[in-house]
Amino acid sequence: MAKSYKHVKPIAQDDLNGCWSASMAWWTKAVPSIPNWTDAQIMVEYSDLMAANGGLTFPTGFTQMLSDPKWGLTVNVSNSSSESLDLIEIGLKKGPVMLGFWDYTVGGHHAVVVHDLYRFSLYDDHRNGVKETNMTIMNPNGGRHEQRELMWQWGYRQKIIVGYLK
Repeated sequence: MAKSYKHVKPIAQDDLNGCWSASMAWWTKAVPSIPNWTDAQIMVEYSDLMAANGGLTFPTGFTQMLSDPKWGLTVNVSNSSSESLDLIEIGLKKGPVMLGFWDYTVGGHHAVVVHDLYRFSLYDDHRNGVKETNMTIMNPNGGRHEQRELMWQWGYRQKIIVGYLK
């Protein structure tokens, strides 16, 4: 089990497309070795990577922001939820994990911070065990800590960007 980060107050995004900067600002609060940045400071710092709507271009802009040496992140672009789960598990051993993906619940690309995973078993009608994985995230869409089922979060069809401490 990863360290709990629920005591770190969530940050809500200021507008429809500000999930990336709010997530990054929260990540800097949760990681003691990184100086704290505000949502506004991060938006100014990476304004050259923003699309016209205020979102960060995806996947290139989001990957470039996470790859900035000041954050000390290992950044991977994954094409599958199982590969992403492996990367998240590796990352959580070191701290909270930045995550960018297509989220059908918001109808676009979204960024959150994963700070815990937990597994449980479900049983089908024939009593066969099915392992499920849920994650605890800081979701800037509403500014709250939430539990999300791994597969429900991003589905099966796009690139998933995972950033975690080196």
